[in-house]
Amino acid sequence: MRLCPLCNGLEPSPTPSMLCPFCKTVMKDEGMLEGFYEPYSPYLPYEILDLVDDVDSERDCVHLFCCPHCGYDQRYHCPLLTGPEFT
Repeated sequence: MRLCPLCNGLEPSPTPSMLCPFCKTVMKDEGMLEGFYEPYSPYLPYEILDLVDDVDSERDCVHLFCCPHCGYDQRYHCPLLTGPEFT
C-alpha cells in the first residue's frame, strides 16, 4: 500500500519551500491535481489518470499549490510512502 503524506496529514502543508516565486507568499495546498480535471476525475482509475497527467501514480501524488495573494499556481510531486515507512 502506498500513502501520500500530504493527503494524510503526515507532512506539514505547505512545505517550507512552497513560496510563491513572484510575491514570496506561502502557497496553499489546494489538494490533489486530479480533483481539478472534471467532477468525476477523483473517482477514475489511476491507470486512466496516468495517461492524462503523465505522472506515475505508483510513485507520486501531485498536489496543486496556489498563492492566495497573486493567484499563481504550481504542481508539487509528493513522493508516496510505502510499507514500514508509515507504520
